[in-house]
Amino acid sequence: MLASSCAPLLTKRFGMKHLLVLSSFTTFIFQGFLAGYFYLDSVQFDLHSFKWVPVSCIVLYLCFFSIGLGPLPWAVMAEYYSPRIKAKGSALTASLCWLFTFLLTKFFPVVSLNLGPAPCFGVFSAFCVLSTLYTIWILPNTTGMSLDQIQRLLCGRNSYE
Repeated sequence: MLASSCAPLLTKRFGMKHLLVLSSFTTFIFQGFLAGYFYLDSVQFDLHSFKWVPVSCIVLYLCFFSIGLGPLPWAVMAEYYSPRIKAKGSALTASLCWLFTFLLTKFFPVVSLNLGPAPCFGVFSAFCVLSTLYTIWILPNTTGMSLDQIQRLLCGRNSYE
């Protein structure tokens, strides 16, 4: 909750794109540590001195998720949809987001029991890498831009035609 409450202040100071990069990269790191920990556990490596790692990784993952990947995609969606399609586009996007969240929540225990937690967290980590790369290379930085400027940027126009 504390991390989520910091998100607006951090966004104002650093911008959405920078916060999304930080959030997706750090979630990749913590998911990767979890995958590594559970892999070592599955091959009977002595992790007695490292029992704190999973809880620490999950807490840090949640903190960094809460300042970027959690709240900011909703703000990006609000900025990027033109007023003409904003209602339908937002409804479709939110529906898909919650559908995937439901499916992940429903099937994570089943997949984790059958494959083990290491592959699950490894896949999550890989998707965080993809999110980081997408944010760096494709997502435009709209800090300080008006809705009209953002729409012209997304349509590939720099000025009125």
